Amino acid sequence: MVSVDESKTPYEYVRYDSTIEKKFAEAANLDNNVKYFIKLPSWFKIGTPTRNYNPDWAVLKEVNGEKVMHFVAETKGTSESELARPERVRIQYGREHFKALGRAGVEIEYKVVQNEGQLE
Repeated sequence: MVSVDESKTPYEYVRYDSTIEKKFAEAANLDNNVKYFIKLPSWFKIGTPTRNYNPDWAVLKEVNGEKVMHFVAETKGTSESELARPERVRIQYGREHFKALGRAGVEIEYKVVQNEGQLE
């Protein structure tokens, strides 16, 4: 678990599943532009043909001192193209899920990232 600023997340600590996620949480905690972040709970699922998919993070970030961006981030240690096909399928379903929310008026950007700094 990573100890975090409680004004940025609903908990005193953030649980992580990998070193990549730990580094992401530590960086988000220190980034003044990150206003809020949360490791998505295990019950947050998106249905896919391979299995249910649980993205890693939801992040609220200020960009250029004014624009607030809402992100759902999937943290990976490699580029998306290097992932196994079942994982790429789940990510594609996640991307389509959040694109559909955008058409319904809820703007959320979905990104596959290797670190928190890629949320721009």
